Amino acid sequence: MSCELMKFVIAFAPLFSKPVFNRVKVLVTGAILSPASRTVANALRVMGLSQEKHFQNYHRVLNRAEWSCLKGSKMRVKSVD
Repeated sequence: MSCELMKFVIAFAPLFSKPVFNRVKVLVTGAILSPASRTVANALRVMGLSQEKHFQNYHRVLNRAEWSCLKGSKMRVKSVD
């Protein structure tokens, strides 16, 4: 991951617990590198994790992990300044 992209992603770290944020980094990187649709399965495939035994934990980042979209939106707006 490039330095600029890493800085951008790290800015959102306070929104997530450490284990969830580690998964977020994998998903963001995989989504950027994926030549196909930006799905969790494709992101994991690109990252070499297609055989991950606990792949459902990556899906949970999007549908069960506790994080605030509103806080993330506010952080994003502040980062544009």
